[in-house]
Amino acid sequence: MKKVLFAFAVASLGLGFTSCDDDEKITPIDYGMKTFEADYMYDTDEESAYYGNHTQQTFMKLGEEEAVHMGVMGDDSWTDFSMVADPEHEDYNISTNITGWDLAFTHYTAMQVEYPGYGLYTVTASGVLINTEEGIEVGVYDYTDSEDITTISSAFADMTLADVETYNLEYSSDIATIGYGWKTVDTSVTPALYTVNSNKFYILKMNNGDVYKLRFVSFQTFNGADQSRIAECEYALMEPTEAAE
Repeated sequence: MKKVLFAFAVASLGLGFTSCDDDEKITPIDYGMKTFEADYMYDTDEESAYYGNHTQQTFMKLGEEEAVHMGVMGDDSWTDFSMVADPEHEDYNISTNITGWDLAFTHYTAMQVEYPGYGLYTVTASGVLINTEEGIEVGVYDYTDSEDITTISSAFADMTLADVETYNLEYSSDIATIGYGWKTVDTSVTPALYTVNSNKFYILKMNNGDVYKLRFVSFQTFNGADQSRIAECEYALMEPTEAAE
């Protein structure tokens, strides 16, 4: 009888008990290390020589496994990025109609250099551009405590926001802040030999307050001289200092 009266009282007062459905569950924040690969591709066709023969670009969003967009040189999917010094130059373009991306692995016109007796020389590069319209800022930390790959990898994995705050980094929102400086190239051999500067740690501040750490681990050639050029990076969302404590 008591149970019946209790049930009647709850119904009369309009009280009830609800349970959280799947949509209300809090998804744990993933601070784990992730990897991403982007293939610049390579073509010896003369038509693509102006672009350094790299013919594919990859747009990525941090935290997502799949690319947001893949561009192929020569059709509408490709964005012709150019950072030439003169904004009036007909090729000047630092924007794209692609949306929802953070980083673009692409070939681009980096600058124009004037050589005595030869006039202006257009410098092209394969690198990584940031989405300036998303308000991303990037700082670069050069790890110099060791040249051992294993030690560098461990230092990057262990780096916390508290560590970053002691580096006094300068942050930039320039589209080519990451650019092509994450690798060096030896053109004295054929095909050119690339060395990744894996000791460069990039700190990315997002407009929503998130902070990521990122570094490049390889830039490899596969299938001969006219096929893949795959860049691989690793990155992680950094845990807020308060949470880490």
